[in-house]
Formats: sequence, C-alpha cells, structure tokens
Amino acid sequence: KNLDAHGWAMDIEYGQYGSGFDFDTGDSAEAGYKVNFGGFEVKGKVEGYNAEDWDWGVETELRYNFW
Repeated sequence: KNLDAHGWAMDIEYGQYGSGFDFDTGDSAEAGYKVNFGGFEVKGKVEGYNAEDWDWGVETELRYNFW
C-alpha cells in the first residue's frame, strides 16, 4: 500500500477462492487501510470468505517508530 500525501492508504479486494484448479469454492472480500501520523503507523483490515455463510475476521496493527 502506497501512502498518499496525507499519510493514508486504502484498498479493497473481492473475488473467488478455491484450491487446485477449482476456483469456484466461494467468495472472498478484504478491505484494508494504513495511516501514518507522527511516529505512529496504524494498519488494519477486515476480511471474510463465503463457502456457505460469510465468516469475517478483523486485524489491527499499531507500530511506533523511535527514529
């Protein structure tokens, strides 16, 4: 993710997933962000997949750079 001039970025993905040559198992989606301010960097994403019902997960990461 490349940051813009204001120090943030965002991406969204949607598609199908599977294994081997079978890519028709289900749908998947992901939305993520990245923000820098001062020495802090915050990254997060929400991702889910749908085989029969949607199953969602959330991930957040906070970093501080000392130099």
